[in-house]
Amino acid sequence: MGIWENSTGQKGKDSLELTEDAEGNLSGTWSGDVKVSGKRIDAGNARLTGSTATRSYQFTATRENGTVSLKYVAKRLDSWGTYEGKSTLTAAK
Repeated sequence: MGIWENSTGQKGKDSLELTEDAEGNLSGTWSGDVKVSGKRIDAGNARLTGSTATRSYQFTATRENGTVSLKYVAKRLDSWGTYEGKSTLTAAK
């Protein structure tokens, strides 16, 4: 669990659930309804993508000292533009 905030001034509660296979492929759900997938880059970093009907997301995930930081760019699919955001979550053990 954690919090998110974006460059449009919005904030909220956040969650990330991921599973990983033997090759480092990741899949799961962000913020309860955004399906994500990606690949582990190294022990503490991963790249993820996800989408909804109105947004497309590109994430960089970093795990350090019990915290997962997600930095993302969101592209609006239902109108013009993009925005950036950050999510800070407590990592599961």
